[in-house]
Amino acid sequence: MNALRRRLLGLAALAAILAIVVGLPIVLLAVGANPFAEGVSWTDLNRPDDGSLALAVIKMIAWIAWVILTVALLVEVFAQLRGIRAPRLPGLAVPQGWAQGLVGAAVALFAAAGPVASSATAVPLATVEPAVVGADIDRSAATGSARSQSDAKERAETATVAYRVQPNDSLWAIAEKHLGDGHRYTELVDLNADLLGGKADFLEPGWVLTLPAAPESPAATSPRTVTVQPGDSLSSIAAAELGDSQRYREIFDASTSVVQPDGTRLNDPDLIHPGWTLVIPTETKDGGEPVSAQAPEKPQPEAPVAAQPTPEPALPVVTGDAQDPEAVEAGQASAIDDVDEPESDDTWRVATGSGIGSILAAAAIAVVARRRGTQQRRRRPGQSIPMPEGSAADLEQELRMAADELAVQTVDDALRGLARQCSDAGEPLPGVRAVRLTVDRFELYLEEPERLPAPWRDLGDGAIWALDAGTALTPMDSDGVIPAPYPALVTIGHDDDAGHIFLNLERIGSLGVTGTEADARAIIAALTLELATSVWADDLQVTVVGWFSDVEGVLRSGRIRWVPTIDRLLDQLGERADVDRQAIADAGVRDLSAARAAGLVPDAWTPEIVVVADFMTETQKSALATLTAQGPRVAIAAITSGVSVGQWTVRTSPGTTRATLDPIDMPLTPQRLALEQYDDLLGLVALADPSDLHGDGDLEPSVAQVEALAHMPASDPDGDDDGAPDRDGTAPATLSAPRLVVLGPVDLIGAAGTVEDSRKARLLELAAYLALHPNATAPAIDDALWPDRRSEDNLNTRNTATSKLRRWVGQDEAGLDYLPRHTGGSGYGFAEDVTSDVGDWDALIAGDPLNASTEHLDAALQLVRGFPFEGTHRRRYAWSEPIRQRLVSEIVDASYALTKHRLMEGRWRAAEAAVVVGLLVDPAQEALWRLRILAAHESRNPVAEAEAIDRLLAITEALDADLEPETEQLLAELKSPGGPNKTQLRAL
Repeated sequence: MNALRRRLLGLAALAAILAIVVGLPIVLLAVGANPFAEGVSWTDLNRPDDGSLALAVIKMIAWIAWVILTVALLVEVFAQLRGIRAPRLPGLAVPQGWAQGLVGAAVALFAAAGPVASSATAVPLATVEPAVVGADIDRSAATGSARSQSDAKERAETATVAYRVQPNDSLWAIAEKHLGDGHRYTELVDLNADLLGGKADFLEPGWVLTLPAAPESPAATSPRTVTVQPGDSLSSIAAAELGDSQRYREIFDASTSVVQPDGTRLNDPDLIHPGWTLVIPTETKDGGEPVSAQAPEKPQPEAPVAAQPTPEPALPVVTGDAQDPEAVEAGQASAIDDVDEPESDDTWRVATGSGIGSILAAAAIAVVARRRGTQQRRRRPGQSIPMPEGSAADLEQELRMAADELAVQTVDDALRGLARQCSDAGEPLPGVRAVRLTVDRFELYLEEPERLPAPWRDLGDGAIWALDAGTALTPMDSDGVIPAPYPALVTIGHDDDAGHIFLNLERIGSLGVTGTEADARAIIAALTLELATSVWADDLQVTVVGWFSDVEGVLRSGRIRWVPTIDRLLDQLGERADVDRQAIADAGVRDLSAARAAGLVPDAWTPEIVVVADFMTETQKSALATLTAQGPRVAIAAITSGVSVGQWTVRTSPGTTRATLDPIDMPLTPQRLALEQYDDLLGLVALADPSDLHGDGDLEPSVAQVEALAHMPASDPDGDDDGAPDRDGTAPATLSAPRLVVLGPVDLIGAAGTVEDSRKARLLELAAYLALHPNATAPAIDDALWPDRRSEDNLNTRNTATSKLRRWVGQDEAGLDYLPRHTGGSGYGFAEDVTSDVGDWDALIAGDPLNASTEHLDAALQLVRGFPFEGTHRRRYAWSEPIRQRLVSEIVDASYALTKHRLMEGRWRAAEAAVVVGLLVDPAQEALWRLRILAAHESRNPVAEAEAIDRLLAITEALDADLEPETEQLLAELKSPGGPNKTQLRAL
């Protein structure tokens, strides 16, 4: 949030506090609600009420409300001033939550203005008289930040300095400010064991802590940072900061390791976004001595407030005039022509721009893809599948850009691999409380120290274990299916180092989400949908109380049920918990994890996660707390909105996307699914309903019709010519201009220029978009190619890419660009000489394959080289999904139509060859298989017929799907060729 908005919110919160504490009693006294005036007597209670009794009760309630709100506010104010967490007042969770938000926002006002930060800023380490001592310090990795360690058990001699605790300090904030990483707070706990008792507890202002000494390098060697502004480029920043635009590469090299606010890293000199932080390398003299000329002192971060997420450090801002588009293109073209541009397709992403986690994004896209596959398989020739429009289409593009299927597979493989290791060794599963996934490793955080087998690495005295990226645990030839060991694992959000944070709900028992209703609803919606689509849960039950009554009706996952109230549910869960605990005890194992590892008591494995978004009485809260905290643990957990019934809480604050994870006081960015996105996501899934198809299907020919109408039913008049489409994918034999092909692997053929391999994939996508969207506007291009950056200015990126593509496609013989410039507002687009296979396809088919001529069908199928957009990167070409689905449907229908024509002509081998094109694109399309089986049967080729039937049965078995009635009928007819059946009689 910018400073102005933070100040406005702070002023509003301060005004609200004053209105409640001071203004409300003044108003009550002004209207005659004096609490010390003569009250209601016993006589008043025994006579008919004339309205005075009701008025007296209202006045009393108003004063009680004022007392409650004032007490809650004073408790929060006192806690903020002391730098400690406010104690929870029994029965006052709701007003205390409001008070927490108001006081937090008001404190942020003073933090933004400066006084609070000034009073809380510690004495710089350089000015502290250091007491250097030798100490054996356990360098545990804590939560696996980006720093590397050769051996987690190694103890190193470390110098230390003293630090005086300031108001609002926390161990995390001190570690983040002075050690560079909040995850290193455990080092402070170890160094101050006598003071803290070995626990990461709250701090008192005035305490003196021992900190590891800062590196001995002079302060002048510290690199400076700048924040990217709209219109900035690396070249312009290099010119302003280093005096030479050609030195932009130094800034690029120094900034690649910085995790940006959206969770990504800089890996492309052409792509920087407003709000990103760039590192300006320190200049050196000829002798190598650092120089601090023109380097402004980097301001200290604002002191964090105990009840607020850790504020971002204030960074210097580089400002500059907006650049003219033509100047941008010309300047950047000369500045970066010789730079190898790394691909950014595999950039580590933790969330969409709107906050949906990449794990949930991958799960949602997988659900939509499965359903669309079923729609294509069940679709009759002539029908089409509906595609989203508007905000739902935008959301799908955003999800596709962020979806990380590899991360999902990494988590699933690591957890099941660990389960296999424990099972083979006869050991119980370790008690995993939390999990963290980064770009280079997977980390487990255990409840108790344990020993894990190789290749797991110990990072923290047996309580933290890491598995490096690319390490396989499950043997490729392992037999059987490994049961999901931690099915209640769910993504909470990501930390400051772009690491996914997961919590094992079974182990922690309950998770509360506090803050505004909108924040709580968005966070809980994301948790609910991720649990409902989780890959690493073989099965689970999500029981929702209050919100999200429409989820299961759309998803139909079998995992979600909705109940209106919690009363009966608590009784049911209590009964299940008692039965499961008894069954586990009877099996002779210690807990649920041991039962899973030993393969015992399988009926107790399926977790039930209760999501409570409804009001709960104190009795209900107590019952739920007891249910989820009682040991030994069973597969029951709870997520609650607005209140916590256990220790673990995602604590949000108004006006910020950040939150704090209690009880470890960890700042993070929780994943969210806002109400509008929730509706769009459900609409996206609903639109992919297999029963929702557009249009009427074509009637397929029966065996009787083919045999009755065929000219030569027992022979093929084609001779050696099978009549198959010649699928070479190129239209003219000799190309006179560039040609873009997407009916198979995407490629640009006949380009007059050259392109570097490192840039080809990205420019090829731009070329494909322009070829399929003539006269595309700049906003349309930006939204299509960079859907996760809709709110940003992509002028520099788009102009640079267009310039490079223009040089690649080249010019015609007259010297005119194939990609014209200065189009005068008509949009971007290729010259008419540039062709595409999709353009030729559309000209031949005209959107109606069933009514196209045989010649046009044959020519069109010759263009098909494979699946449309085959081989493109999973995060690229998100804009092509509607086109891809249309082309798949039309190719299948064209193949069907041509095959049907050949069948009715009695050209059996030509029919078999024509049907192969459609099956190449959609191997599960039963209508095509029926025609192929029929063609093989009529050509008197029992081997081909049997092979086609076997392949069809294998595909449906792999899909766990039943044969369609038409397929069953065809196979039945082929089994009894001796006598006429009903179909034949009707045909005759």
